[in-house]
Amino acid sequence: MVHDVRLPGPLGSENKLANWKIEMDKERITHDTSLYRDPTTGRWLQTDGSRLGLLDEIDTSVAGESARDRATRRVALTETLVPLDLLIQMPPAELRAFELLLDVLTSSRTCRVTSEKGGRILCRINPFADVELLVEYMIRVRLGIPWNDDYETRRFWPSRYDHHLSIYMIRCGGMFDGEFIEVCMVNDYTGDHTGRRIPVTDAIVSWALWANCGFPNPPRSFVEAYNQLTGRALNGVFAYEEEYEDHEFGFQLPAYMTDEYGMEPFSELDCDARVWEESLMSSTRARRNPSRTCNVSVGSG
Repeated sequence: MVHDVRLPGPLGSENKLANWKIEMDKERITHDTSLYRDPTTGRWLQTDGSRLGLLDEIDTSVAGESARDRATRRVALTETLVPLDLLIQMPPAELRAFELLLDVLTSSRTCRVTSEKGGRILCRINPFADVELLVEYMIRVRLGIPWNDDYETRRFWPSRYDHHLSIYMIRCGGMFDGEFIEVCMVNDYTGDHTGRRIPVTDAIVSWALWANCGFPNPPRSFVEAYNQLTGRALNGVFAYEEEYEDHEFGFQLPAYMTDEYGMEPFSELDCDARVWEESLMSSTRARRNPSRTCNVSVGSG
């Protein structure tokens, strides 16, 4: 039987998370959060990037902004998530839900948005992983409006009745920075007894509220994706017992031999040492197996 397994977080993980939050608060003090529109691309950008320092992202809200700046940020969020040519094609129900989404985002201190590769919402789980929701893609799928309206695109374009949320989890920091994995999540409630479909933006609003609360009680697929991507427990939870056993009883390097992410540091000296070791092993095999060192047997005769 498959069940969740809980265990304490790795030694020092609580302190690492606390220190990360302190550093984030320090950076916000001198962070320029003013918005501007790039004259070349027309994209909305934040002067110093998001609160995480990523230049192609915008914070969804900033404490202490004036009413005028908040209004500008709301416009920037709108055009970042949904381009105007798509916005004017959204039906009234989707537009109402989208306005609610903007209300949620403008009160969130954890979410960021970007228009890179389509409008997306991002939220940092912890120092090791980000989660992103493909907002523009989900709306285009529901309305049946792909980016390129050609035969090949239409052929492989998802069904308008697809209930899946388009979610990805991205590795942050370390030698695997930028690696990602898709998270399988489904919106169970998609319509009422009359057959009317619930706006897809409603599901996006629910996800944004969940993200703003810190992803409480995540489903198994979410935990499993985090386990596979980072090799760590998510808030002390592994999706499967086997992963817990690998974590608990598997070989782990001592803390003094790993970096801040628990990985073995890479050095060019490692390559030299490995080549040297392999050369020693080859010479040892040759001495122990003389008949295998050439095509002619040189064994005793």
